[in-house]
Amino acid sequence: MVHRPNKAQIHKFPLSNYLKEGALIEDQEVNQTYKASLPSNKLEKNLSEYDKLSRREQIIFLAGVFDGEGSFGVWSQGKHKKRSLQIKVETTDSDMVARFHAMYGGLFFVLNKRKEHWKHTFRWKLSGEKAWQAISEMVPYMCKRRKEKFLEITNKE
Repeated sequence: MVHRPNKAQIHKFPLSNYLKEGALIEDQEVNQTYKASLPSNKLEKNLSEYDKLSRREQIIFLAGVFDGEGSFGVWSQGKHKKRSLQIKVETTDSDMVARFHAMYGGLFFVLNKRKEHWKHTFRWKLSGEKAWQAISEMVPYMCKRRKEKFLEITNKE
């Protein structure tokens, strides 16, 4: 049997350290979206070393994570529909995905376990102009392969 997180179970994941009040959390398995509800003192008590970094240092850190766990490309949402840039990160580390969400906004997904003995995965996704802004900030700190792909996409669009 596959475990499906429900609204009560969503908060068992350590997301409250990173999500902003009112952030949208989407559970794709049951096709529901929830708003994050966070006690304000929780955010202040649980600052990590990452939280103490400057914005530039956080972008460099996220660029490294994106290099390993992220993907980007230009896709349409169906035939004859406008194409747009989409960037995403998927991992079993909710805090990593939440950091992208906190920095750039977008959508945060809790995905169902693919196999019973596997962990839940978490996905952050950003599309359109906000995706261009986010990837433009991170790409200078990424590997050569990612930089080349970014230039290729930029020249096509």
